[in-house]
Amino acid sequence: MGKIEITAEPGSSHIVITREYDAPRDLVFRPHTDLDLLVRWRGPREGVPGRVCLEALTLEESEGRTHVRTVTSFQSPADRDAMIASGMEHGVRDSYKRLSELLVELLGAEQAGARR
Repeated sequence: MGKIEITAEPGSSHIVITREYDAPRDLVFRPHTDLDLLVRWRGPREGVPGRVCLEALTLEESEGRTHVRTVTSFQSPADRDAMIASGMEHGVRDSYKRLSELLVELLGAEQAGARR
């Protein structure tokens, strides 16, 4: 579906993750808000003990494709760096791969329902 970009600017307390999906916005939104779907793609949320972060999600649709942007903000650049050092990039890539597979499944189900 799309390439994952993970950006962590030096000295910043943020991690920005972007990816584009070949699916409408409403369909991409569902796995982020439906608990039954969320647990199917989102990996373990172990993170770094004792650290707090806040995530903001933006979904923008254009011509049937959805651009997803997640900004994770930490209390400090050191906390952000600890999260990166914990191997979070591998977890993000694995989770987004599962999200891609889930979206293909949901698109198929939606198209099958439309044909009935």
